[in-house]
Amino acid sequence: MNMDYMIEMLGGLTMGNIFMMILPFFAWLVGYCKGWTLVVALISASCLAGMLYDGFMLAYQSILIRNGQTMSEFSKGNKRYDLGLKDNLVETLGSNWGLALLSPFVASPLPGNGLQFSTKELLVETAKVM
Repeated sequence: MNMDYMIEMLGGLTMGNIFMMILPFFAWLVGYCKGWTLVVALISASCLAGMLYDGFMLAYQSILIRNGQTMSEFSKGNKRYDLGLKDNLVETLGSNWGLALLSPFVASPLPGNGLQFSTKELLVETAKVM
């Protein structure tokens, strides 16, 4: 969001302008803004909503990756596939997970075949055999 332009376009940072940036259509209905000011306020509100949504989804997906869960498993409390943070990142993003976080174009092969996944129990059994 280009807040400098927003503040200059709206005539300063006042309580009314903050109200207009958050609820532009309501501000237009009550006659607080008109024309180009409404367009700028709508763009600002949509950018703010998008930023909040993206931030929420990033946090939510980070929690799911950390716990080794899907949304369904999270809602049911199933932690069968939680292998620890590093192994969860490898299972999710592949062997080059550090680079895959920076760019989606990095080749990062996944350890499994996509149908069968490692579980806590399998990790414990493998450790006992060794």
